[in-house]
Amino acid sequence: MFTMFLLGVLAIAYVVLKTLNMRAKFAEEDARREAEEQRLAQEAEDEAEDAMMRAEAIDVDPEVIEDSEEE
Repeated sequence: MFTMFLLGVLAIAYVVLKTLNMRAKFAEEDARREAEEQRLAQEAEDEAEDAMMRAEAIDVDPEVIEDSEEE
């Protein structure tokens, strides 16, 4: 009788620990996925900003600097 009680307690403890471990793995995967999404979003933002700066640099009219000696 006592042996069956211990086996029941161990089975319940196993299920609880297995469930907690699974939840921890899911949380870790979610955190890893979130970090990857943030990294990709940051890279996309940086690329967009770089492309915008390049477009603005191309659209700028060059200034003509006159030599004071020629005047």
